Amino acid sequence: MLDAAHLCEGGHHLDVAHGSGDSLLLVLDRTAGPAAYPPQTSITGITSMAAHSQRAKDRVAMAKPQDDNESSVRLVCGDAIFRPGSTGSDTHPFAPTSKGRYTSIICLDAAYHFVTRHTFLSQAFEALAPGGTLALGDNLSSASYPTSTPTTWALTRAKRQPSAPSPVARLLLLRLLPLLSVPAANIVPLPELAQQLLDLGFEDVAIEDVSEDVWPGFAAFLRQRGLLWRAAGWTIDWLGGSGGLRWVIVRARRPADVVQR
Repeated sequence: MLDAAHLCEGGHHLDVAHGSGDSLLLVLDRTAGPAAYPPQTSITGITSMAAHSQRAKDRVAMAKPQDDNESSVRLVCGDAIFRPGSTGSDTHPFAPTSKGRYTSIICLDAAYHFVTRHTFLSQAFEALAPGGTLALGDNLSSASYPTSTPTTWALTRAKRQPSAPSPVARLLLLRLLPLLSVPAANIVPLPELAQQLLDLGFEDVAIEDVSEDVWPGFAAFLRQRGLLWRAAGWTIDWLGGSGGLRWVIVRARRPADVVQR
């Protein structure tokens, strides 16, 4: 996902829903040699859980050398969606003062929880600098999975073409989503999300289906945690198969010549 975000030298990077900060540490890591990401002028992060936010701050403080003056880091605790007048709205990364600021925005394994993802995408578009890139690690539906090459966006298919979820699977998924705090409106087919991005003004929209690199390993990890976790592992296996969920990397770019609204 970070590779898809195309971090640029001296850029302004935003990490939405960064959890305990692993993705922040990857951006700050200067020891990876040629694989290291370019130094950023500023790194901003936001996550909704206070414990995660504090943990990320502590980890960044430990990992960032005191003599590192290349990147300033600002971490905020709050909802991913900017809501005018709410507590902390003046410091939110998507506040109006941040329009056109970020050269890259990422969101790993979280946008499908937002109320709503479309609102988040719209706010991310406004906050991106012209030419900036948005990258997501996200969950979508296998319904309407393209059988031919799209003409307006790029698709990297899974190794095996997924089948559309059956009516029973769709019903079970709809019952399960509220338990996972996932709005059903966010679990859209791949073409629908691509069209949403295009309608918002993004270009170079690309979706890579990496389900086979995510679901099996995650399910196996859960099963190793004990008896009760085996049911969770089975559920994950089902969701990534006949349950109709696809795990994808999404990339979209704000046009370089876009006019600020």
